[in-house]
Amino acid sequence: MKNNYKKGFVVPLVIAIVVILIAGGVYWWVKSKEVPANNNNVVACTQEAKLCPDGSYVGRTGPMCEFTACPSGNQSNLIKSCANGATNPPHCNADLPMPLPVITSISPSSGPISTITELKGTNLAGFEGDLDAIIENSKGETAYLPGIGSVPRTDQTIRVKIEGQLCKSNNGYSGLPCSSYLTITPGIYKIYTAPWGVKSNIVQFTVVASSVNSTSNWKTYTSNTLGLSLSVPKSAIVKESTSRIDIQNIPFVTTSEPNDGSLKYISIEKGFGFPTRADAKSQTINGILFAVSPGIVSSGTQTWANSQLYQTNHNNYDYIITLKTNMQVPSNGIYPNGKLPNYDSYKERQDLEKIVYTFKFTN
Repeated sequence: MKNNYKKGFVVPLVIAIVVILIAGGVYWWVKSKEVPANNNNVVACTQEAKLCPDGSYVGRTGPMCEFTACPSGNQSNLIKSCANGATNPPHCNADLPMPLPVITSISPSSGPISTITELKGTNLAGFEGDLDAIIENSKGETAYLPGIGSVPRTDQTIRVKIEGQLCKSNNGYSGLPCSSYLTITPGIYKIYTAPWGVKSNIVQFTVVASSVNSTSNWKTYTSNTLGLSLSVPKSAIVKESTSRIDIQNIPFVTTSEPNDGSLKYISIEKGFGFPTRADAKSQTINGILFAVSPGIVSSGTQTWANSQLYQTNHNNYDYIITLKTNMQVPSNGIYPNGKLPNYDSYKERQDLEKIVYTFKFTN
């Protein structure tokens, strides 16, 4: 009789203890997610962040330290807008939604190494109006495609050159030499842009093997005095002095361009103390880091309204390559037949850039 009584007492006691332990454990787990309130009765939550589907982050808040709800709609693409309409995130306060960049066309969409292609679309300009792109191979490796031409400009066209070696990082503002290159070989590549860190849609470019190099029939000119070499068309005339080289009589390389009376000219100078323009951007050519900037050069009756400057330093000497790519203004100011010749400064500069891309130091 006594044994039955003890058994009937022990079983409920064990059950009660188990229930108390479980309830205590649940209470402890809930309280552990909270941080004790401070003297002002404000709950201080842990500094954790949750990634939302739109790319933004939210933190914990409220008495239970729950994550704030993710924003509805696309609010991740925000930039700072200054009162004067310029965009400069570090120094402005108002957040405005930034439209997504969209590439609507790429032309040409294929070509050999050294092909210059154009990307057209909307909202493609980035910081300070930069119009640059990114190239990605089948392994997911990316490289930077610096835009050709001065910025900012309003045409929203990105022009890039598919070089055989492309820097994996954008060193245009740092001025540092490239530390790692991506080798471009024949194949299909993805090209896109990411102004303000917002990625555009992807277009494809096919790099094909080149059977004929457009500069293969050029002649190589070497200057022992200036310590450099470069290739020029066979018909070009090269004149050299103690510290300067002038390249004249450069024919049209862009065959689609009509003979419009324009004039091409390149000068290379070696010296000291050549000032670098504040708007210059870095570009690496054949392992040489250049500061590239636009310029306007006038000489007598000739006006070069679209020039390009390439500046670098080698063995403690300053070198400056000047591309002069505009029409020769007649001395009487009157053009043949009273009409302004057909002129495309972009195509003109392409001709001269092919010479710059062969530039090398020999010492």
